[in-house]
Amino acid sequence: MEGNMRQGQKGKLAVGYLLTTLLLLGCWGSTGALPKYGLGYNPQREKLGIPTIPTNWTLQDIGKFIDCFDPNPNQKAPHRLAKRIFLENGAISREVDTFYSGTNFYYPPERLTLPQEISIQYDYAPASKGNPWKAYADLSADERLKPVSIGEARRILATWGLRKSDVGGGPPG
Repeated sequence: MEGNMRQGQKGKLAVGYLLTTLLLLGCWGSTGALPKYGLGYNPQREKLGIPTIPTNWTLQDIGKFIDCFDPNPNQKAPHRLAKRIFLENGAISREVDTFYSGTNFYYPPERLTLPQEISIQYDYAPASKGNPWKAYADLSADERLKPVSIGEARRILATWGLRKSDVGGGPPG
């Protein structure tokens, strides 16, 4: 009987080691995208005109995406708020940069105060087939998730005081 108990303990120990190993391998695999598509991908972003990730930003590998943000932004001034990098099957699929005007607006239907923002998306999949750029603006209660052209997004960002160097090169026009 004592031999059966030892055998059972050895089995539980082996299962414990196996689960720990799988957990560590799973965590290791999920962070593999961070060096590849985080700061290390900035030269490719520069070539495409996509805003790069500043070296002082915080990067978090969430699995299906990487979040990048300034850990100490000035919330009263216009700035680039964040970048989200989406991953599919371990490869980068799109990036979204969000810019904040420094002001908010009230949205009565949901009784919320929302930030005035513009999001510019670069989609890697259609890059070879056509225009990979899209932009959306949350400007007021009447203009939520409003599709805008890249040119219009740039003009709005300029009125907020953001320079082209803050926004990234982007596509022509």
